[in-house]
Amino acid sequence: MRKILFYGTGVVIALIFGIGAYAIVVGPESFGSPAEARFLEMPANPHIIYLAPQGTSRGLVNEKSMQARGATSNAQNWQAARLTASQRPVDALLIEASILGNTTPLDEEWLRVQFRDGVAIVGMGVEDDRFARVLGLQTLLAPTEASIPIGPTGSRLVMSLVLGTPDDVRTLESTDWINQAIRGEERNIISPSGKINNVMINSFSKSRGRLDSVQELDTLFLRLTSVIENAYKLRAEFQQRIKK
Repeated sequence: MRKILFYGTGVVIALIFGIGAYAIVVGPESFGSPAEARFLEMPANPHIIYLAPQGTSRGLVNEKSMQARGATSNAQNWQAARLTASQRPVDALLIEASILGNTTPLDEEWLRVQFRDGVAIVGMGVEDDRFARVLGLQTLLAPTEASIPIGPTGSRLVMSLVLGTPDDVRTLESTDWINQAIRGEERNIISPSGKINNVMINSFSKSRGRLDSVQELDTLFLRLTSVIENAYKLRAEFQQRIKK
């Protein structure tokens, strides 16, 4: 397989601007560099980390059931998750509420880098307001969406991805584009200030589900596979467009 390195900045929205040069945006050096580049094509077994204390069970979710459904790594704390991610680029994080409820600024910064880099993130048993704050968002609810508690066996899946030159990425992020997209204000971010001059693709998606039935878990993992696949497709599309 061909590989290409994609790290750094960074609903479903995919926006493409112009044609021109691009550069890879690299995340904070304190998090280290992955041992290998991300495959351009989606691997047969995407790297999915189940992040939960040992022995945790929530609904039908536990370490054994997550491994059976495709989790390729288990981590019991944020430090272990960062170490695992430094060895192989992450495609998805399945995060237990107790872990999301116990974060340091370093943990949150690392998670936000993953979030902006196209890593699918699932919060399990964590309410939307807490999940949004950890991700650096104002809310995860659209204006017309009812505020229904996630509850102890609920889940929320989110994914975002930005591909473009560093200058264009900074311009886009200055528009608060994810929060605008959640509010349904996409028209305002299609051409922010008319300053996006090169190829750019950005995407955000979110969904919610439950963890207390086999059918609901099947649905969650179908959605998870779909958003992971979409991230790889967008990276490949970006590569094709910058070659024109």
